[in-house]
Amino acid sequence: MSGFEIAGIVLGGFPILIEAAQPLSRYFQGAERWWHFKRDFITLISTIEDESIAYSQNLELLLTPVDIDPEVKASLQEDSGSRLWYDPEIQAKLRGRIKIQYMSWFLRQLIEMRETLSEILGMLPIKKNGEVDFPRTTTVDYELLRLKQSFSTRRQHLLDKIVRINESLYKFLAKDSHINAEAARSSEVAPSDAPAFGPNHKSFIYINKKISPIHSSLLKRFLSSVETFSEMDTRYMLIPEKQPHLSGSTVFGN
Repeated sequence: MSGFEIAGIVLGGFPILIEAAQPLSRYFQGAERWWHFKRDFITLISTIEDESIAYSQNLELLLTPVDIDPEVKASLQEDSGSRLWYDPEIQAKLRGRIKIQYMSWFLRQLIEMRETLSEILGMLPIKKNGEVDFPRTTTVDYELLRLKQSFSTRRQHLLDKIVRINESLYKFLAKDSHINAEAARSSEVAPSDAPAFGPNHKSFIYINKKISPIHSSLLKRFLSSVETFSEMDTRYMLIPEKQPHLSGSTVFGN
């Protein structure tokens, strides 16, 4: 096994835990001490539901870049009983999604999440068939008090761990997706024989296109002025009385 099948096990663990906790509400509803426990119980269910959604979103981040059929992605993300997590081809593509240097860390988060969900489930006195499993020799009120005490000492620590793992997975997957997207954009470069231009190259071309007609017009005017000036200067030099008097001493320095 590649280890990625744990992601599917965790996905299925959330609804199992929520479903298992529901009978407790009905069982304890008439107990004298129920109102003492109700707040902690509601917090448990609410947090598990929130983290189930967060985990599903993490799976979406994991699966989005993977080249598999959209229906397969939907099954992996939404179907807690999907056997596709065990498919060798899908597992191979998932291994390519996480860089080898991060793989052990990533799988460790999934394993820790699975163990935490299992521990919370083990705290609930529920049989596999969904029935409440209390010893016959004790009262409902006593079992409620015992369960409340166990929840108060361990429950919050386990819930905090689930929240922390989900947040760690999100930060890792979101940053990894961003890095991969930047790398993909960087690979889309011009041919190697083309000159490399800076980020202002397009702006330069745009400005040059705008200025070229103006430059051409100014150049024509300038050349026309030069030509006119040259004709006037020539005519001026050909008029005898306007020619400057140059003595021999001036010419030869005597």
